[in-house]
Amino acid sequence: MLSFFKSFSSQIHSQYSVSNTEVFRVGPWVVYDGKSRQTKEPVSVFVLDKRVLADSLTAQGYKSISGPKAEVYEYANKGVSRLAKMRHPAVVKLVEPMENSRGALMFVTERVITSLGRLIKSKVSTSTIDNDDLNELVIVRGMAMLVDGLRFLHDQLGYVHLNVTPSTVLIDANGDWKLFGLEFLESYREITGDYFFPQLDPRMPSYLSPNPDYMAPELALHHNLSPKNDVFSLACLLSAIYSGKPPMSCRGNLSNYKDEYATASRKVQSITFPSQLQPLVMQLFDGQPMQRITLTEFAESNYFNNSLIKALQFLDDFTTKSASEKVQFLKKFNSVIDQFPKSVLQRKVLKFALAELTGPKDAATGELLASLVFTIAGRGMSRLTFSEQIQPLFGELKDFLPFQEAVGGHLDTIVKCTSEKDFTSEVVPVLLAVFKTGENSQTNLQRHVLDKGNLYLGHVTIAGLEQSLFPSVIELFAATPAKSVKISATSFFSIMIDNGLSKSLIQDKLVPALQSMKTRDPEVVMKVGKLYQAANAKLPVNVVVEKTLPQILELSMGKDLTVSQFNTLFASVRHEMDRIETHQKEALKHNREVVTTDPKSHQPVSKTVEASVSDIFDSQKSTPQTYSSPPKPAEPSTSQFHPPRGSFALNKPASSSTVSSPSLMDMDPLSSPFASQPTKPPPQVRPQPVVKPTPQAPVAPASSQWAPLTPSAPQGSSTSDSKYASLL
Repeated sequence: MLSFFKSFSSQIHSQYSVSNTEVFRVGPWVVYDGKSRQTKEPVSVFVLDKRVLADSLTAQGYKSISGPKAEVYEYANKGVSRLAKMRHPAVVKLVEPMENSRGALMFVTERVITSLGRLIKSKVSTSTIDNDDLNELVIVRGMAMLVDGLRFLHDQLGYVHLNVTPSTVLIDANGDWKLFGLEFLESYREITGDYFFPQLDPRMPSYLSPNPDYMAPELALHHNLSPKNDVFSLACLLSAIYSGKPPMSCRGNLSNYKDEYATASRKVQSITFPSQLQPLVMQLFDGQPMQRITLTEFAESNYFNNSLIKALQFLDDFTTKSASEKVQFLKKFNSVIDQFPKSVLQRKVLKFALAELTGPKDAATGELLASLVFTIAGRGMSRLTFSEQIQPLFGELKDFLPFQEAVGGHLDTIVKCTSEKDFTSEVVPVLLAVFKTGENSQTNLQRHVLDKGNLYLGHVTIAGLEQSLFPSVIELFAATPAKSVKISATSFFSIMIDNGLSKSLIQDKLVPALQSMKTRDPEVVMKVGKLYQAANAKLPVNVVVEKTLPQILELSMGKDLTVSQFNTLFASVRHEMDRIETHQKEALKHNREVVTTDPKSHQPVSKTVEASVSDIFDSQKSTPQTYSSPPKPAEPSTSQFHPPRGSFALNKPASSSTVSSPSLMDMDPLSSPFASQPTKPPPQVRPQPVVKPTPQAPVAPASSQWAPLTPSAPQGSSTSDSKYASLL
């Protein structure tokens, strides 16, 4: 905040927030950006710091500065008071009159962003021939406004400006050129004799007298006051725009004027103007006032006979036109928009369109105006500018059908100009409004927005995708009777799946919605079949088997399908069957095969469950022997059965006989003494994995499901052989 605002009370400061950054200077004023605290309207605050003025006058050698300060204050007051009386689009608009506080003089105007003088200096310093802010169209339009403003002063008010220079032409936020610096305004109707400027102390600031570099010769040399003085100043102004400097350089002293004017005409002729402007400038610069063209003749020349200029003038009078004229104009304007420079579009045209959209709603022009806004945004607008100027429209106009249509037609531009967060919070609600079903639903718009899903779904946060868009489109898919919308919705779901739609939503929401679909229209069926393929890739196999595959089969049985369509659907079924077969085989192989490692060789050893029947007799296994030291291989015995090392072992049943029982894997079923006896099938016992041994000496547990690899001491039992036989 400005220091004098902190030190001294100010009514302007209480009503407006003021930036502490200087925007530019004009005359004695320093211009700052401001904003109304009540209406939030942007303004400019002009400030003359009294302390700074006093210091500058003291530095010029004044012992007493009260007199010089009074002259400056009078100059400032004269200009602002005259500004208050001039109400014209080509004159800077005064918002708050001048306030004389203890520390400063200040007043408030409409927002102005720079002066023409600063633009000319910028153009020269950057060596640009066609600066966008001084594009040919910008110059023509600006000159048209200045001519209009000067004609207002001359013809209606009877005044001569007398100070038309680049520094007194200010440019507002719309890019309009406006007259300022009315301190030397004089009534040519009241002054009939010679006109003399007051003589000033050369130590005083130069802005207290008109700039002689832009002064007409009849005024500077012969003291003749007339509207033709301002016409000559326009010629000097055009020369400065196209060459970077005026044709004369008097260095603030009228005594140098005669010599400078003698060579000025030759300098003007050497400047390169547009072909239509060149002869007009020479007529404006004519040394004889009677030979000099009038502002009316200049305004009616071919220089201003430009279709783009006429279009901008139509915008200024837009509210006075009929509805049909507005629609016709906007259609033509959108077709020539590429011919306008970026500065004109973003400052002038955009402000106009936004003002019309936020005013009374007009369905006839709403979509055209909104499309115009998004078209301008697509011409290199920054995300910051978009968020500040255009983004508020989404909340205000989300239920306005013409605005929805414009959004649907410019989704690519909107994506470029917004972040994911802003798109999700501001734009998605408009799309949800489009997807609402009902009597007023617009199927063409719904279909269009769904078909453009690939443009913006990747720009939506996952929360916005799953919590907002997905439920809305699910509801639309179920409720809409329009075949085209259903087809577009299925493609939309596929894009959602590709963009990370969760498995739970696919399984719990999407699949049931597809199963509930009643239509069997071949086009819809084929789209749904394709959607099932995308969903199956994300779903567990059991869901595919139980839900989606039967549904694809049912769809393939539709009587209205062609043979080609049936083949396509059934190819999908075969693909899923192949996938299921591969998956199930792998699952069974994993479940039926156990992989372990030999504790000595550390080599993987694969053991198949059927390699031993010992698992059949889980309930018959005896308690394994406990070793206090690593077990040693036992010698072969004729009374014990030894399974291969590393496989499941079966404890020998207790028996009173000394004859050992052969392995069941080696027995010939035809020669078996039990072959003729009816037997029950062995119980199916799930094999248990072998516990991988640790490097330490194993200590057998108190009880084990499996028998140790070396035989334990046989437990004698007179009934063991008969029990074994009965199990077989």
